[in-house]
Amino acid sequence: MFFNSSCDTTVAIGVSTRYVRKVLSEKRQDITEEKNRNSDPIFQKLKLLGRLEAALEELAALPEPERLTRLEKTLFKVIPTFLKTVRNNINETKVAIKKLK
Repeated sequence: MFFNSSCDTTVAIGVSTRYVRKVLSEKRQDITEEKNRNSDPIFQKLKLLGRLEAALEELAALPEPERLTRLEKTLFKVIPTFLKTVRNNINETKVAIKKLK
C-alpha cells in the first residue's frame, strides 16, 4: 500500500520513485550522522588530543641517544611542556563537553 501511495506522490510532483527513495535514503543518513558522537568536532578534537598525548608519552619514554643533533636536543627539551599543554587542553575540552550536556 505504501508503495502505491508513494508512486502516486511521485507522479503528482513529477519525479521518479527512484529519486524519492534516493532523497529519503540521504535524509536518513544525515539524521544518523547527526546523532553520531564522533562526527561532532569537539569529540574529534578530544580523540585526536588523546592520540597526541599517547604519542608524546611514548616519545618521552624513549631513551635519549648518546649523540643528539641540535634539533633533537630542542625536541627532547620541549616534550614535557608540550605534553602538559596537551593535557591541559584535554581537560578544558572535557569541561566544555560537560557544559554541552
